[in-house]
Amino acid sequence: ERYLVDSLNINYSNANISGTRKSIIQGVTASQNVFNIVHPTAGVIERLNLIGFTVRGDDVANLTGIYAPKIAHANILGLQVLRMSGAGIKQGYGWCNNYMYNEVSYGGDGIVSVDGENNNLNIDKNRIFMNSGVGLGLSANASVNITNNTIERNLKAGLILSGYNGGRIEGNYFEANATVGDVYGGKTIKADVFINGNGRWDLKTLAFAAPCKSMSIRGNTHSNREVDIYPYVLNGLENMEIAYNYQNPTSTSAA
Repeated sequence: ERYLVDSLNINYSNANISGTRKSIIQGVTASQNVFNIVHPTAGVIERLNLIGFTVRGDDVANLTGIYAPKIAHANILGLQVLRMSGAGIKQGYGWCNNYMYNEVSYGGDGIVSVDGENNNLNIDKNRIFMNSGVGLGLSANASVNITNNTIERNLKAGLILSGYNGGRIEGNYFEANATVGDVYGGKTIKADVFINGNGRWDLKTLAFAAPCKSMSIRGNTHSNREVDIYPYVLNGLENMEIAYNYQNPTSTSAA
């Protein structure tokens, strides 16, 4: 089953959409969101469940797979989001949202949060790979848990965090990310994990005003073949634990 759409609008709470990987929703119009999850009065969409189907972009210009500027208590589970020239999944403000068992690949960015203020964000057991931008880009949140994901071959970075307070980066597998990297504050940074103290979705600015605080980075594996790619680049943090990670190369850098 393949459905060709301009954009699917979900503007109410308690929506449940499920299918199988053979159920394909394909966006065909440039500069759209395949799923546009926006409340009609700029409120919060709550208790949304998207489960099990495939969302494709097939490289249509400036296309985002799932866009949700304000959501809470959402479960995005088991989706395959492919070939989005923009972001596979883009979330704004929200709380208690879960992204699990998804594949987000062959696009621009993987999963990104914009506009900050995400609380209790859980990203677990996803496969995020072969994107031309960043695998995960998350800003200005509290209690973020990034666990047991495969983050591989994302050209600009594997994971970018800015302005977090509390949470875990644990048990993830990183490989061959940041072979291109990106320029921040006049510096080209190549890293699996880049932590910035800017605190908002303006990662081009290196800053310390909103350092990441009270986070644990444990038990991750990094496999990089190029010597100029660091497992971690750290720019603005407080009370951070980094332990029991396997790294090759073995450097940790401060920006």
